[in-house]
Amino acid sequence: MRGDDLRHNRFLMRLLMKHPDHICISVLNGHACLASGTYKYSLNEYMSACKIEPNNPLMLLLNAVVLVQMTCQKFSSSKHSLVTQASAFFDAYLRSRGNCQETFYNIGRGMHQLGLLPAAIHYYEKALECRPSVTRGEHAQVFDLSREIAYNLSLVYRASGASDVARMYLYKYIRI
Repeated sequence: MRGDDLRHNRFLMRLLMKHPDHICISVLNGHACLASGTYKYSLNEYMSACKIEPNNPLMLLLNAVVLVQMTCQKFSSSKHSLVTQASAFFDAYLRSRGNCQETFYNIGRGMHQLGLLPAAIHYYEKALECRPSVTRGEHAQVFDLSREIAYNLSLVYRASGASDVARMYLYKYIRI
């Protein structure tokens, strides 16, 4: 997907001018800004959506993800402040969404991307302790994140030199 389609961006901006308090339009505009790499504009749109619905877990997660992306940029200033803000949004996301596999996985993934590996391991292991959100039906395995979590844990442990632990997670959770 390319984020430089000007007609789509202009359409979203006109629509947002007509309906400034419509959360879906703000989120769509935020997604368009994120796809084009303008993280500050994306953060602005997600923040305005978060002001409309302050306890919406998706809005809190989107803000945290954009702050993580901004932290990982080469020329971003005040990385410490961005990490602190991202952590605060992840904490609010956890309180809003509750303790579940998906929540712990998302927070662990954010910590992993930031390079905070002990925190990432902590959240990944908590995610493995939780059951998937959907446990019934013919597609229940689609909602089980155990394989993704185990793979990410193996990457963390392999990078730190603990190949045996990495292999243990792969053998235990990933089967072909």
